[in-house]
Amino acid sequence: MKLENHPMKTFTRRFAWTTIGMGLTAIQCIAQSTYTPYTFSTVAGRPPLWGTVDGVGDAALFHQPFDVAVDNAGDLYVADTINNTIRKMTQVETNWMVTTLAGLAGDPGSTDGVGTAARFFYPRGLAVDNTGNVYVADFQSHVIRKMTQVGTNWMVTTLAGLAGNPGSADGIGSAARFHEPFGMAVDSTGSVYVGDYYNNTIRRMTQAGTNWTVTTLAGLAGNRGSTDAMGTEARFYAPSGVALDNAGNVYVGDHLNHTIRKMTPVGTNWMVTTLAGLALNPGSVDGTGSDARFSYPLGVAVDGAGNVYVVDQMNNEIRRVTPAGVVTTLAGLVGSVGSMDGTGSDAHFNYPAGIEVDTAGNIYVADNFNNAVRKGYPAAEAPAFIVISGPAFGLTGVQFGFNLSGPDGQSVVVEASSDLLSWLGIWTNTFAGDPLNFGDPEGGAHSNRFYRARLP
Repeated sequence: MKLENHPMKTFTRRFAWTTIGMGLTAIQCIAQSTYTPYTFSTVAGRPPLWGTVDGVGDAALFHQPFDVAVDNAGDLYVADTINNTIRKMTQVETNWMVTTLAGLAGDPGSTDGVGTAARFFYPRGLAVDNTGNVYVADFQSHVIRKMTQVGTNWMVTTLAGLAGNPGSADGIGSAARFHEPFGMAVDSTGSVYVGDYYNNTIRRMTQAGTNWTVTTLAGLAGNRGSTDAMGTEARFYAPSGVALDNAGNVYVGDHLNHTIRKMTPVGTNWMVTTLAGLALNPGSVDGTGSDARFSYPLGVAVDGAGNVYVVDQMNNEIRRVTPAGVVTTLAGLVGSVGSMDGTGSDAHFNYPAGIEVDTAGNIYVADNFNNAVRKGYPAAEAPAFIVISGPAFGLTGVQFGFNLSGPDGQSVVVEASSDLLSWLGIWTNTFAGDPLNFGDPEGGAHSNRFYRARLP
């Protein structure tokens, strides 16, 4: 019997043991030819439920998370937009613990302070620098905030802009103005790049002493369009996600143009070009350059090879653009809204918003309307299945157990649940030639217990 890594096949131990084996069936995932399939699973949140609860995995609840960022340690930060909070996700073995770092759910504002004394107003974009500071595009406050860890607490300060005062002025600190700042990125020197959504511009913030100077790199406030050109001669239409590659190029999800733009430094200026998509022509077509189509792209992220990962929001798809502008679809299916974990077109999203990629090539998505954070990885790099077999499969005395076989070096996790909602990792091991035997020493203590085995 095969148990695919797609995404987590559940099997049960009830009172009739013979039904266990009969219920284990393999599900084949056939990727469409246009797909470069990634496998996605939900690592935190419980679609479609929303809330403010801290906890592990599906015990945690979000309310329309909009962006994710990853630090050098692999921890995730989440802009939990409707909750007006910033959350942190820390991996403990195969599970993810969600905690609230700053802000207070149900209480929007712009107050600087420590932890829950600070206030945000629909935070959207996030970025993390090399020293672990977190930068927040506080969308409805029209300001850029910084979160710095002090002991076990997080201090929130406002770097630029003036809360409640939208505008487009360049300047220092509170003299500068933003109008609904959206996506963010930070470079190796600590400079911060911002997609200034309503102003149709890309801004940069550089630090001098304790001050932050804001300048406009490209686009012109009050002038929307799709023109490729240098600096303020270029035009955007509601730029959202922003990301940087290792060479210092800036990538932009140009939301209402349905395109992905690239900004290349030329001396002290920036040349804007369209990497993929065709302005004002939405769709869901894989292809190269202007032959490809997107529908309201939002978040973007870049890996070490210069590939750009895109949240194609209205298509409910995750796309990838190579440095040469070749677009493929990684997961999701046009016209299919949902929360299903799976591979390629079998994975479903519900208006996803933000995206991040870590150094191992894993993708993290803020699945906005699903109130969840999803994780994806290349399907081709994952073992196709593990095998569950007897004769140890079943009840021996008071202990329930089974054998597992899989590729050498691959880890496997067995989790248990009493309600199919909350899962607890109870056993982890690694294949090393011989089959592994799992036995639940607490099996006799539970009148009704479910089990699942998965590849982490």
